[in-house]
Amino acid sequence: MISQAKTSVVAIADLGDMLSADITKFVTNSRAIATTTRKFFL
Repeated sequence: MISQAKTSVVAIADLGDMLSADITKFVTNSRAIATTTRKFFL
């Protein structure tokens, strides 16, 4: 029972890490796209 709970916590932590990495990538890509778009229009 306890080991199952530990596994769940680790899985949730891993998911959180993955999500934050995805969000960071998304933000970086958005910034790059915004910069490129600005250069294109200006």
